[in-house]
Amino acid sequence: MQIANTEKQLAALENELALFGLKHELAQFKPKNSRQTLPLPAPYDVLTHIEQDLALSKIEKTLENMSNESEKEYNLFDAFYVHKETQVSNVLAYLFNWTNTLDFENRFLVQFLRTFIKKNRNLILSQKDWEVQLEVNVEDKERGTSRRPDIVLESEHAVIFIENKVFSQAIRQGQIRDTCRYISGKTRWKAKRKVYLILLPSKNQMTKIGGEMEDAKRSIDEVDAVYWGEMAELLVSAKSWAKENSRLYYTISDFAQYAKQIGGIENGI
Repeated sequence: MQIANTEKQLAALENELALFGLKHELAQFKPKNSRQTLPLPAPYDVLTHIEQDLALSKIEKTLENMSNESEKEYNLFDAFYVHKETQVSNVLAYLFNWTNTLDFENRFLVQFLRTFIKKNRNLILSQKDWEVQLEVNVEDKERGTSRRPDIVLESEHAVIFIENKVFSQAIRQGQIRDTCRYISGKTRWKAKRKVYLILLPSKNQMTKIGGEMEDAKRSIDEVDAVYWGEMAELLVSAKSWAKENSRLYYTISDFAQYAKQIGGIENGI
């Protein structure tokens, strides 16, 4: 009778423990055969074992869930709301700056030119000591109007104008045509190779400005579009040039991610 009672009690405990995947706890208490009798462990000892295993199981489950959760992205450009065109242009201009003190010096500018300049590449890539300027006023005195290209890169024999568009709705009709016409009339740039690049969120905007860009090519040596998705790829490359885990490394990483957001690209970098 004692054996029967012992086995019933053990079976009941086994069922309870099985719910939590802890059947092994009672293996040490089970009789090896029906003739063998073992003293039933005190209920307090069994409950203590159960509590300990349940606590460990809960901790392990919590740690497993934490390890499976992806860390939420923290991006400096979002945290400090660096979303205005002027702010983004400032960051780009700093990376372009020929005399900056970055780890990779002028490599970003050189790679930018190598990637996006299509005409007169040898001449432009041979230039040194580029001067980087922001919002240079280009005026048409006869009409009393002016335009301000966001970034101007100027060397001895070439000048590159970059119009930065972070938002598609910021593209104004007539802006490209007027700016290029004003540029072509400036004496200071008359003898230089002139390039006008417009930095767009995506190719979707070309339907709006394609005809205007064709008109602008009549007055400027090269007129072309660059897309923020392409800039993101360049920034990813630049991240590999920076010292790993440095401030520059993480800043460029955040900039690359933000460039992808502008370009409507969802994948992380």
